[in-house]
Amino acid sequence: MRTQDTATTTIIGAGFTGISVAIEQARTYHRLQQQNPVRLPPLTIRIIDKSGDFGTGLPYSHDSDIFLLNQPAYAMSPFADDPDHFTRWLQTQDSNATQDDFASRKQYGQYLRDIFNQAVTDHPDIRFECITAEVTSIDHNTVRFSVSTADKTKYNTNTLIIADGHQPSGFLQEYARHPRFFDTPYDIEKARTLLTGNTQGVLIIGTGQSAIDALAVLDHIGYQGPIHAVSRNLVTPWKFEPALYRQDIAPYEFKILTPETIYAQNAQTETALKSLLSAEIRGAEHSGYGIAHVLTAYNETALQSAFTADNIDALRSLSAHIKALYSNPTPPQRFALLQKLQASGQLHYSRTGVSAAQITDAADGFHVNDDTAAPIAPKISAIFNGASCARCICDHVGEILSPLLRDAFAKGLAAPADCAKAALAGEQITSGLYINGPATNSERWGVETFRKDNQTTARNAVLRTLQNFLTNVQPT
Repeated sequence: MRTQDTATTTIIGAGFTGISVAIEQARTYHRLQQQNPVRLPPLTIRIIDKSGDFGTGLPYSHDSDIFLLNQPAYAMSPFADDPDHFTRWLQTQDSNATQDDFASRKQYGQYLRDIFNQAVTDHPDIRFECITAEVTSIDHNTVRFSVSTADKTKYNTNTLIIADGHQPSGFLQEYARHPRFFDTPYDIEKARTLLTGNTQGVLIIGTGQSAIDALAVLDHIGYQGPIHAVSRNLVTPWKFEPALYRQDIAPYEFKILTPETIYAQNAQTETALKSLLSAEIRGAEHSGYGIAHVLTAYNETALQSAFTADNIDALRSLSAHIKALYSNPTPPQRFALLQKLQASGQLHYSRTGVSAAQITDAADGFHVNDDTAAPIAPKISAIFNGASCARCICDHVGEILSPLLRDAFAKGLAAPADCAKAALAGEQITSGLYINGPATNSERWGVETFRKDNQTTARNAVLRTLQNFLTNVQPT
């Protein structure tokens, strides 16, 4: 077991959230040193990640430049006090870069590595420990936590932050090892090998961000066959126009999707409500607003008076649809690709679900049926799983996805409801235990929306770490 000779905070996960919180912890400790005339105990910031790549995480670990951020540069600085930081870094790589550019995820991964390395250099008084290991369990002895790794090492820590990122959803894992199944869309060489010259058909399950990445891969390798993209709700990406959302513009006010219109048109079905929403968005765009202005102004409570207990489910379905839309912006160049593929007839969207029961193996591919048991296509030569990563704590049946959270809940260190609530504010879920990151918050997008959470987590964890160490200091 590793003993403690400094106040120690441990972060599990070295992706965007883990690295951002570590940097904020260093900045917080530095500010406390400047403000406090009493010498603070030395601080260790320990980061444990099984990949050994400290800074990228899954979204930013790609070698290719074809995978783009879905937010412009001006929204991607992790520093609330320096929102242009990423734009300036990007301009050191390309003098023509602007705040409205959509950088590649590969570039952003390098940026995260650079700012972490700079933080280590800027704070020589802090001990940074970067440990490549898989955490298998966490424990608490009323004084401090211990973290166990797969190699049987235990690390003591005063506070613990779980930032283990997006978890595999488990969807269609029966086919994960099938040679023609892509559990993620990022294997360009596999796609090139399987699909060059193939025109039988490709199936993309899901129509969100992962589907956009799959389309980018297919376009990159020059695939010419039909592409079938399916989802139950058929929420497709919308074009993010950066300049539109940088304007100082009054909050949008609904004019069509209102209780009065719902009453007048008896629009109390999901289909009717979505039709009103579409009309609202078209009207907003004619008035100089964008789709995100409409989606952020939506207020379910304001519409509830138009519904009874018998039809309130339609309103809840609309709210879920708006939430899904809000999380689906795409860069203009990727939106142009969508339009090109649809206009040429190569890309076909269908509103249907696909489960393992609807897929059967065939020679050099699959047969896949839709919800009515009709074939989606005569034959599918490859399937891209666009639902391979979950962005929330639990899956659709309520199963906790993170193994570490399951361990914490099983040991009574936290309750799932408390976890979900605290995660949205960067607060501790039990004494000294925190959870942070996109996997805790499925209602927002953009790095700038996580700045406050990361800062709150970092500040609270550093203060708690120092307090716990000073209160319970023991010989090592």
